[in-house]
Amino acid sequence: MVRNLLSKLQFLRLLRTAPSSLSPGFYNRISHIKTLLSTQDETSDAVTSALEELRFWYHLPLIQVIPKGVWPNEPNCYVSIQTHLKSTFADAINLLKATGRDLSVSDKKYLHLLLTHVCGWSATYPDHMNDSWVKFFHIRYPQLEGLMLILDSMTYQEELIDFPDDHDFREPRFFLLATSDQYFIWDASDWGQDGLFRAGDTLEDVYDGLKDWRWAESSEDMWPMVEDGGEYLDPGFYFITYKRKRNGNFGIVGSTEEYPGKMRK
Repeated sequence: MVRNLLSKLQFLRLLRTAPSSLSPGFYNRISHIKTLLSTQDETSDAVTSALEELRFWYHLPLIQVIPKGVWPNEPNCYVSIQTHLKSTFADAINLLKATGRDLSVSDKKYLHLLLTHVCGWSATYPDHMNDSWVKFFHIRYPQLEGLMLILDSMTYQEELIDFPDDHDFREPRFFLLATSDQYFIWDASDWGQDGLFRAGDTLEDVYDGLKDWRWAESSEDMWPMVEDGGEYLDPGFYFITYKRKRNGNFGIVGSTEEYPGKMRK
């Protein structure tokens, strides 16, 4: 009886870690949730059940359903897929405290809201603080003393193999940086401005600005930009996008570099 029970437990673990080829994949499950959210509230039984089932089969990455009204100018953005696999809310808090800030209840509220943005950003890993894309900001803006990365939407190379097999890696988008008294936003997208925005003194300022699209050229109240104080660096060489290759390995869009994928049996 004990042997049979252990066998069943091992079988259940295998099911959880290896979705059946007959089971809808990660992308299809995300699409299903988005379809449900186009007509139903995020608290409906159908959405809740679909999200729980997705999280059962795919523990990573972190998936959030974005409550309606949080990002009113982006009505079709229903789901946020986190680009980092280990970042937590507490990690983001610790990075903010490292700038010398004392965080209020209001700060934490707006940080929670910011972390629902569809760009999927989350707290920058401490062991990535010396990456070339982080040094990019210090070289271009040396006049901003104590400038720190808080949230980023990069995908980290060492985590590529831990994403679902049919997950499409998006290009990096928004980055949140901070000094002891100001917040800054970088838009790394192809249509973004090649410059660092001054996003305000509080996280509420940052949230309101993102919500109102103050990063967009079409904005009547566009965020002011920081003048380059150091060497100009082309962001195209730093904010890279990964892709899956047909041979199962990973590559970088626009590059011939290749990284090993999952071991195939």
